[in-house]
Amino acid sequence: MTDLVKVTFTGGPSGDWYSSMHFDHTLGSSTQDSVDTVKAFWDALKAKMTNLLVIHIDPVVTQLDPVTLEPIGLDTVTGYTINCSGSTDALPFQTQGCILWNTGVWIGGRQVRGKTYIPGITEAENDQPGVPGAGMLSAMATAAAAVVTPVDGVPVVASRTHGGAIPISAAQVSLKWALLRSRR
Repeated sequence: MTDLVKVTFTGGPSGDWYSSMHFDHTLGSSTQDSVDTVKAFWDALKAKMTNLLVIHIDPVVTQLDPVTLEPIGLDTVTGYTINCSGSTDALPFQTQGCILWNTGVWIGGRQVRGKTYIPGITEAENDQPGVPGAGMLSAMATAAAAVVTPVDGVPVVASRTHGGAIPISAAQVSLKWALLRSRR
């Protein structure tokens, strides 16, 4: 079974923002383990994000079929609220950190990959000439390691186009800021 863990960011200038992560927990891990891994990810980044933001990890996790990714149930676990603690001015909110989730699976000449954007980065994490500073890169690498090598569960990229939940094999931290033009 594949867990869909949803995250909501509140306190930004234009309403709520959303993110999600997927985990396969057929090897003995639990849905709570998936949520705990997401918490560890955002805990590693909260000091780099403006204190205007609050991260809410939803306690209701959608269970997905690992092949079709169709919802097949819900599981209620302990959710979390994380207060971000960066105290300097935020960069423009469309400027975000980005972590690429590599699967090592190639279909049609392209690797199946996922992305997670990190919003609300503070000005203190910006280095010259407008790139993430060493502290931000280190925090993103630490956060990514919490996902790629979790205590329990297997992180996956969910792709209906490419046949379901594909295990993540490595994370790649972007050395440039991502520019997220819209959130749907």
